[in-house]
Amino acid sequence: MPKSTALFFWVMAASLMHAAQTKDQYSSPSRPDYSYIGPFYYLPKTALPTLMEAFGDRPISESPNGRYAVTVTGPKESDRACVTIMSMAGSGHPVCVQRVSRNVNVLWRPDGKAFALTDNRYANASYVLVFWPGLRGILRGDISHSWIKNLTPVITKAVKKHMRKYYGRHNYKYFVDTLMFYVKAMRWIGNHELLVGVDARTAGPVTFPSQGIKEWYLSYLINANQNKIIREVRIAHLPKYGIGITEHARHPFAPARARSSPSRTILPAASQHERLVAFLRHYVGPLDSDGNWKTRYRSAYIDLDGQGAKDVIVYLTGRSWCGSGGCITLILAPQGTSYKVVTRLTITWPPIRVLDKTSHGWHDITVWVRGGGILPGYEALLRYNGKTYPSNPSVPPAQRLTKPLPGKIVISSKNFGTGKRIER
Repeated sequence: MPKSTALFFWVMAASLMHAAQTKDQYSSPSRPDYSYIGPFYYLPKTALPTLMEAFGDRPISESPNGRYAVTVTGPKESDRACVTIMSMAGSGHPVCVQRVSRNVNVLWRPDGKAFALTDNRYANASYVLVFWPGLRGILRGDISHSWIKNLTPVITKAVKKHMRKYYGRHNYKYFVDTLMFYVKAMRWIGNHELLVGVDARTAGPVTFPSQGIKEWYLSYLINANQNKIIREVRIAHLPKYGIGITEHARHPFAPARARSSPSRTILPAASQHERLVAFLRHYVGPLDSDGNWKTRYRSAYIDLDGQGAKDVIVYLTGRSWCGSGGCITLILAPQGTSYKVVTRLTITWPPIRVLDKTSHGWHDITVWVRGGGILPGYEALLRYNGKTYPSNPSVPPAQRLTKPLPGKIVISSKNFGTGKRIER
């Protein structure tokens, strides 16, 4: 046996001895957020999935029947680390079945003949795959797609029906951007049905509640054999399946701002910065809600309408505000001791420029557009129409610039993702 192969099996055996000592771990009230799915958590005595990381911990997950084991192997680098299956009987060779970008969760089927894999591939998206059935075939090197079922498309299709109904077909097609979309395998129900949870956030027209920001908490029971949805499971019924829900998710179709603390009001502030922080604290919502504790912002104070008072351009970053096409930009105007939203721009990237030219008394603005299928990117011109700026810079009336126009950069593209935290 080659020395490298022998070393691999020695490491696996040592890890399995440690795993045997900690087997049958369950969630407890002190760790309700183990599932890393935001609004959902495991109730006591519900078996947990095994979290494995590309850059960190790589525990061994042994199948319930003791025949197979799964872990992450390879370099601790994105897309070079690998989900690896091996036979506990020593037959065959360890086989890489899925590259790991960030981390994965492994959830074995009760009979141990298949497992669900939650692939947390991106900061704002995750997917669910089922390796099913015939693990022996995989260990013989047969890793064709016939052994792998991707459940994410059928789930995405079901969720999009809710989104189209909420925003309307036209708005959904042209003005809605998905900021985050997490699909997680939560629990096997028997050996054929898989309970999955969806935690998503969309940004739509500002005329909708909460300036168009909508949070989605959904769950589905799926026939993993047939890759079909059996039924949607109401959030309130999840405890019957051993899954808890936070108070934040008990009303999945309520506007996000309605869930904010009623005592969170904007008080008079002495400076522009204090007024802006107070506004953002209210706009973002509870800072301990899912994802918002990582929200950062960059701001630029500039008189856009020539009235003497400083307006504010705010660029929000964080998983609650960014998608594959970019992040949210707010254009704010003073209103009393606070601010009002003139426009919420979706899918924007810096640099953000304010041009010398004006439209209806307000300076034109440009943002960078790229990602979400738009490559390599371009500068988009946004003109004020008397009420607002175009909210989506990738579609008309926003215009693609073919040459630079005079203006100045107010939010730079340098050090993207950095910025100030919203003070409590």
